[in-house]
Amino acid sequence: MRGAVAVLLLCCTPAAALAPRPLDLRFDHVQIFADAVAPVETYAAVETRASQACATLQEEDERVFDSTNRDVVAQLLWALQWRVVAHCATSVVVAASQDDDASTFVITGPGGQGPAWACHERWAEAREANAGRASVGCLAFRCVGETTVDDVHASYLETHPALIKTKEEGMLEAYAYYDGDGPDFGTVLRFVEGDELPGLTWRDPDFSQSIKAKPDHWVSNVHNRQGFLKTLGDCLGYESQVEFASGVVAAGDAVIESTVAGPSDRSVFLPVNNALSDAGHVASFLDQLGNGVQHVATRVDDLLMVVRRANLIRRCCGEGLAFLAVPRSYYGDLASADVLAERARVDDASEAYERLLSNGLVDDAGVVALDCDAEKAAEALGGLPHVKALAEAVALSRYYNVHLMLGDRFDEKTYVGWVRERVLVDVQGDDVLLQIFTRPILQSNANEEAPFLEFIQRVCSARELPRPGCGGFGIRNFLVLFLSIELSSAAQRGDAAASSLLREQLAESNPILADIADAAAREADLRAAGRDASAAAAARLAGQERLQAVSARYAAAMKALKVS
Repeated sequence: MRGAVAVLLLCCTPAAALAPRPLDLRFDHVQIFADAVAPVETYAAVETRASQACATLQEEDERVFDSTNRDVVAQLLWALQWRVVAHCATSVVVAASQDDDASTFVITGPGGQGPAWACHERWAEAREANAGRASVGCLAFRCVGETTVDDVHASYLETHPALIKTKEEGMLEAYAYYDGDGPDFGTVLRFVEGDELPGLTWRDPDFSQSIKAKPDHWVSNVHNRQGFLKTLGDCLGYESQVEFASGVVAAGDAVIESTVAGPSDRSVFLPVNNALSDAGHVASFLDQLGNGVQHVATRVDDLLMVVRRANLIRRCCGEGLAFLAVPRSYYGDLASADVLAERARVDDASEAYERLLSNGLVDDAGVVALDCDAEKAAEALGGLPHVKALAEAVALSRYYNVHLMLGDRFDEKTYVGWVRERVLVDVQGDDVLLQIFTRPILQSNANEEAPFLEFIQRVCSARELPRPGCGGFGIRNFLVLFLSIELSSAAQRGDAAASSLLREQLAESNPILADIADAAAREADLRAAGRDASAAAAARLAGQERLQAVSARYAAAMKALKVS
């Protein structure tokens, strides 16, 4: 059984790795300790209903969808048509496909005495350490190549013996984080050798409609980021791969820092976040749940298709996954007549802009109607000089920011599709990164922090299978994710002033983020070619300083807003 993801983010000097070499590990599975799991017969019935519904999907109006208190297994079966491949008394195993390296989730509920890795005692231990809530309580890695479980065990014995939980034939479990001087009992790192977890009964389901997917990264929120990075370095030989300076990632008065850790061959990525303020999602997550897995990222071949189908299933059937709302201004807008004139390269566009407003093709926030292509814009602007140039500028403004990054590499249908389904887009050199994040999947009540899922597509410039890390780590999207989480929280509170401030921060940050991404791409290319990359590195750092200044200004504005 293989699968799952690893993620870690931001800042800090990489710890010296004490392991003699990076251990050869790959993602295998993640284990969720859920409120409950149903009998496998229940999920077999869900698979049948979901397959039948998927075959007859039709567009319908959005149904009211409450993502709280939902069965996480059913969410995966509905939204992605994944399948239950194995089960035992307390757990079910959901896999993306029959591939050896498919994303795989083990969902464990309370119950009797199953195998040690899935028994009630382990479930209860994870729940107690996470304030009685469901969690992603285990990140599991497969030993490959010359690496064995004994090698991993020896490394832990030498450097962090206090973290070792259990050792048996073909499996080692070690607690992931420290809580003071001792282990934090909430999350376990599991290392396995065999093809199958013990104690399971296997099924042979129909994967014909399933979305194929592989692990991409797993992300942790922790109190002590440098401590966790040191553990990864000491025990596994992992190093910092990507760092973002303190204050680069901020939304209002919420500030975090992050580091992406992993081996030099970039086969595993584990981003790690910690909070630098007492406001925002990461701070709230740590306050409510303690150290833990924030989200699991899974790589797919066609993200737009995956999201479009999941959205359609949710609208038609009221089942599956809901995704985090991303402000339309992320993709582009048409803020004023002067902006329209500049993009159309005309002297004046005042009358054209007024017509767009009066016809409902542009709203008061400058967002262009998604169905306003050049033909529709030209109809509204008929009789004005330079109609063609104006209409094309209006249509382009639906996704202007994304087009600015990618030019004509993708067609209009694809760009509009990304906007319609709210897919995030980033670029590093010629590699493109597409991402989307779900609402929390283990949330019992609104406003509670809980883990979520990410789906990602890496469009590599080279005509080969996606390279690990191709397209980078989405610094632009990382900030947008952070802002979107805070926007969602503000919307739930009914805080219109905070929402407006966060949208303004996103709009001001967008061009700076584009500059940082461009500089980072140049720096990477120059270093790869063995050339002097100091100028590109300086440009990247200068962009980060500009972004920090913007973040600090909006942090002060948010604090003032809260005081008032």
